[in-house]
Amino acid sequence: GVSFNGAAAYTGTCNESSGTVVCDMGDIGPDVIESVLISVTVDTAQCPGVLSNYVEVASNVYDPNPQNNSHTLETDVECAPPNIDVDPLSMASTQLPDTQVIQTLTISNTGASLLEWMIDEEPVAGPPEAVQPVTRIDSQATLQAELSGEDNTAPTIAGPRDLAAAARAQRMLGTTGLLLIPESSNDRVMAFDPTTGNLVDADFIPPDPANLSTPINAILSASGNTVLVSDQLDDVVQEYDLDGNYVGVFAPAGGANTAILDNIRGIALRPNGNLLVTVGGGANADAVAEFDTSGNYLGNFVANGAGGLDSPFDAYGRTADWLVTAIDSDNILSYDLTGAFIAQFAAINTFPEQANEAGNSNVLVANFSGTEEGVVEYTAAGALVGIYDPATLGGYRGVYELGNGNLLTTNGSGVHEIDRSGNLVETKISGVSSRFIEYVAPQNDCTNLADVPWLSTDPISGTTAAGLGTDVDVTFDSTGLAGGVYNANLCITSNDPDAGPGNGTDLVVVPVELTVEEPPEPPNIDVNPLSL
Repeated sequence: GVSFNGAAAYTGTCNESSGTVVCDMGDIGPDVIESVLISVTVDTAQCPGVLSNYVEVASNVYDPNPQNNSHTLETDVECAPPNIDVDPLSMASTQLPDTQVIQTLTISNTGASLLEWMIDEEPVAGPPEAVQPVTRIDSQATLQAELSGEDNTAPTIAGPRDLAAAARAQRMLGTTGLLLIPESSNDRVMAFDPTTGNLVDADFIPPDPANLSTPINAILSASGNTVLVSDQLDDVVQEYDLDGNYVGVFAPAGGANTAILDNIRGIALRPNGNLLVTVGGGANADAVAEFDTSGNYLGNFVANGAGGLDSPFDAYGRTADWLVTAIDSDNILSYDLTGAFIAQFAAINTFPEQANEAGNSNVLVANFSGTEEGVVEYTAAGALVGIYDPATLGGYRGVYELGNGNLLTTNGSGVHEIDRSGNLVETKISGVSSRFIEYVAPQNDCTNLADVPWLSTDPISGTTAAGLGTDVDVTFDSTGLAGGVYNANLCITSNDPDAGPGNGTDLVVVPVELTVEEPPEPPNIDVNPLSL
C-alpha cells in the first residue's frame, strides 16, 4: 500500500528489495540506541484504511529474550478531503426562439479523495420590463431640488403588485442576493439582479407615500430580517419586513427629531451592527450620526465638520477606513474605523453622491453635476482613473459594478447599464427617479429549488476521482419562449467539507442567463407596378 522513497541508518547501510528493507547495523555497544528511518508515500487507494509495518531484528550473539525482537505498528490512513472546482462560474447563451444550445460545465476534483456532487436548478428571474428612451437630466437646473430632496416627478405605476416578481425576488434574496434601489417617483424600493442588473421586482417594497417621501438608500438591518430605508424629506430611517410591509420608524427611536437627523441621505452598517446616517441639515448638520441596533442615538461617528466635512451624502466602509462624499466641500474624505479624520481621499467637482467599490478595489463615485459629472473612478489610493458620462444620461446618483465589468448607475430617468468607455449599454427601467444602489447579502444557500423549464444538465449527479474532472452538458432550450432575458442558478452541492457558497466549497452557485432574441421579420416582396 505504499511506495518506497528511501531508508537510512545512523550506522550501517540499508537496502530495499520487493517491499522489504534490510539494514546491516554493524556492531552496537552496550546501552546504545540506534535508529533506522524509512520514508514511504502512501498510495491514494489506501484511503481510508489501516497499514501494518512489521520489523524484526537479529544478531549473531546470544539473546536471552528473543520475544522482544519484533514489532508490528499499525498506521491509520486518513483521507485528504475532496475539493470541488467548477468552471465556468457563470454561463450565458443568446439564441433565437425554438432552438437548443449545449455548453459544457466542468466539475473537477483538486482534492485527494472521491468527490460526490449533485446539480439542482433554481429559477431567478424572467424577462425585464419594457423601457422607454431616456433624455439627459439637466443636473444644473435640478441642483437645488437634489440638495433638498424634493422630487416632483409624477408617479408612473398603477395596478396590483406582481406576485410572481415578488416570489422571484425572495428566491434571489436567499441565494445570489439582490440590488435594492429606492425610487422617489413612486416612493418604493425596487430589486435588481446583482449579476446582470436586470429588474427582478419593481415593488420589492411597494409604493408607500404615507411613510416615504424621498427614499434614498435601502439596506438590510443588522439582524438581516428587515430592510432599513433612509428618507431625505421625512428625516427618519424607516423599517420594512422582507415582504415589503411597513414596520415603523427605526431611527431615531421614538420618531423624527430634526435636532439629530435632518436632510439625511446615505446609510450604512458598521461591523458591530450600528447604523450610520449622513446628515446634511439642521442642528446636527455636516456629521455622520450613529445609532445602535435598536435605533437609539449614540452620538456622531464623524463629528460635525470633521476634516472640513460639508453636506455629506454617503458613507462607504472599506477595510481600513470610511469614505464620506461631501457635496458642498466638493470632495471625498477618509476617516479611520473610529470616525477620526485621516485625509482628503480626492477632490471632485461638484456633487458626489453614492460611493462604492469595484472588484479591483477601485473606488466608484456617482457625481451628480459639475465639470466631472458622471461615474468617476479612482484607484484605491485616490488617483483619478476615468469619468464615464453617456450623452443621454446626466445627474448621476448611484453606482454599482456588475459581474461583466460594466457599471449600473441611477439618475432621475431610471436605472442604466453603462460601460467604462462612456457608452449607454442598456436602460433597465425608465421613467422613475432612482437613487442609491445597495447589494443585500444572501442567506448563503439555495433554498428555493425548482425545475427551470428552459434549462437542463446531463448528468445531474456523479462522482469524480481525485485529480480528474467531469464534463456536464448544460442545455439552453428556448422552445416556446418569448423574447427577453431569463435567469436561473445551478446549485452544485458536494461532499467538499468547506462551507459555502463559493468555488471550492460544499455549495457552488453558477448563475445562468438565457437571452432569447426576437426572430427577424421574414422578407416581404412588393412589386410595383403589377402590369407593364
